[in-house]
Amino acid sequence: VIDQAAGAHDERLQWIHAYALLQKSRVCLRREDYDAAASLVALADDELELVGDDHLRALAVRFQGRSATLQGSPARGIALAEQALRLSERLSDTEGVAISLLVLGEAQRGLGQFGQATATLGRSIELAVATDHLSTVCQAVSLLAAIDVERGDRERASRIVRELLTAQSVA
Repeated sequence: VIDQAAGAHDERLQWIHAYALLQKSRVCLRREDYDAAASLVALADDELELVGDDHLRALAVRFQGRSATLQGSPARGIALAEQALRLSERLSDTEGVAISLLVLGEAQRGLGQFGQATATLGRSIELAVATDHLSTVCQAVSLLAAIDVERGDRERASRIVRELLTAQSVA
């Protein structure tokens, strides 16, 4: 019994450690320190192998996908985002699906696949609104506006941003 309790405690600590590493990775991504983010995700991945938590694994793969895209490898970003999407769908994790679609749309934009990215980001927004995941909505709308700017339609980009800000002030 004591050995079982110790094993459960060790597994819980590994989970906490993996989660902390992923959160540190998120901070590194925001600071554009992609090498540090990748190193932290790799460390977390080692822990996740032992813990076997697919929700955290999907989070780790999303971070890897975003990092790849931001480092100039959007094709790799797409592959990783699709992997995270499959995991999230299998888990029936609607919020995870919305975020995975966001990462996928960002990578598609990075490859200049504007039509696909627009459709993907639209799906992300629908799911994010349904789960009240406001940061995903904001990021997806920002990417849609960026796509419009890249297509030369600054008026549409401005309208999208104004509509988002108006919706935010009403909410």
